[in-house]
Amino acid sequence: WRRHLCALAPGRPPVLLSVGAWGAGTRVVDTARLVAGAGYLPVVLCGRDERLRAELSRRPEVAAFGWERDMPGLLAAVRAVVDNAAGQTALEALATGVPVIGYRPIPGHGREGVRRMAALGLSDHARDSWELVRMLDALTEPCAWRERRIATGRGLFADDAAVRLTGAVARTAASG
Repeated sequence: WRRHLCALAPGRPPVLLSVGAWGAGTRVVDTARLVAGAGYLPVVLCGRDERLRAELSRRPEVAAFGWERDMPGLLAAVRAVVDNAAGQTALEALATGVPVIGYRPIPGHGREGVRRMAALGLSDHARDSWELVRMLDALTEPCAWRERRIATGRGLFADDAAVRLTGAVARTAASG
């Protein structure tokens, strides 16, 4: 994956944009354009949305893929994940040690999940395009903020993740 992504865009750090199995998202093409314009290679997982994949594949500054089976390999090659649902891809990124930024979350579980993960310190939530670029600039380079996010995310998987999440949610609910 590293060689492949580097060959696609030498010198541009790859950032994974995850839109789930259905390719659901708000203004995915705009987000990919924003990420590319900020100097990154947007690697968009379009799930089973072939229309989205075809549209993004026409853009030379974007790497668009469909359903991907080698998520550990792909995640090991990217510097950050931009996620819209706080779902399986976000959890895989945390387990792999890749910082997650929630951006333009989908309604329902996406909005609540992105907010909750950020409140728990597992990820960050970019509320606008400026904030997304600022977070990418910080979290894709070695820094204390990146290391904290990686350690916190990996900490979920030190033992039973469900027990840790339940405890964290209960502590958050009790304090606020």
